[in-house]
Amino acid sequence: MGSYGIDYRFIFHSYTKIIPLDEAISLNAADLSIKFGLGVVDSIIIATAKYIINAKIITSDEHFKKFDNCAHIE
Repeated sequence: MGSYGIDYRFIFHSYTKIIPLDEAISLNAADLSIKFGLGVVDSIIIATAKYIINAKIITSDEHFKKFDNCAHIE
């Protein structure tokens, strides 16, 4: 149990999807890394979210601002 009696294991298992790093994600990530000068981890995050599951990323990282599937927070 976490703070306020919340069982975080439930949240993790209910709202988390594990995506395997496959060839398609890897190739898209490499393209993004070269095109935008991103690091490996950032390019994998963008490639997975944008090209594989069409997800929105919420972040405070400045370098994610240029991507349309990222919501930047201050």
